[in-house]
Amino acid sequence: MFSSYLNLNKYYINFEKPICQIFTFMMKKLITIITLLFLTNCYSQKKFPSHWKLEGLNRKPKKMIEFVETKIPENNIFKYVHFFDKNGYIQKIEVYLLIDDEYELSSIKINKKIDNSSFKSTSYNGYYEEISSIGSEKFIDNTIHSQYEIKNFPLVFATTKKLDKKHRVLEWTDTSTNSETNEVNYTISRKFLYHKKRISKIIVYDGKEKTTQTLFVRNEKLDKHSNFLYQELVTEDSKLHEITKREYVYY
Repeated sequence: MFSSYLNLNKYYINFEKPICQIFTFMMKKLITIITLLFLTNCYSQKKFPSHWKLEGLNRKPKKMIEFVETKIPENNIFKYVHFFDKNGYIQKIEVYLLIDDEYELSSIKINKKIDNSSFKSTSYNGYYEEISSIGSEKFIDNTIHSQYEIKNFPLVFATTKKLDKKHRVLEWTDTSTNSETNEVNYTISRKFLYHKKRISKIIVYDGKEKTTQTLFVRNEKLDKHSNFLYQELVTEDSKLHEITKREYVYY
């Protein structure tokens, strides 16, 4: 019997070793997976969100042509052409102003990615005639911080865009400052409210005038990818404030 116990103990000891090895291997694998998930989460939090996400675009457009007609305070029509790379980041923006029934190129902005969380941009007057501003954008703590220095003028424009977890813009603030006197020329902030994944209301606050205006999205028309083709912004008393029309070219 004692001999039988020794024989059983021998098999027991031999069986115990691989169990420990398997357990150790599984623990190492689990720790590795947790570490990778943590690193991936940290990376995703620091990575600059694609402009597709920031614009709320679907199905990866490579070009977006936007016509914006402002009605209040005065009537102006602008044309913006956005060029996206295959990762959804804006490479170039062309801005046109309608003058005498023709769109004239006003400025060109070129974006250059510096690293996973920042961009640098250079803006030109007209057809690359001269540099009009130098800017930077950085993604920190779910907020995009932008700053643009105007050439030959003592002006600095700063922008902050606070995002939610889905990388939708919740609040957008623009500030213009005199770089020589540090006097703030104006501060405009916009809060965006969403309904069924789309912007339904914008609350605009003028920091200098201390006024608040609420704009409502109306008569929105979408394409088959749920990107809007037509949109109106109206005031609380139903006055037409702005009309935006879009065209898309997809990858």
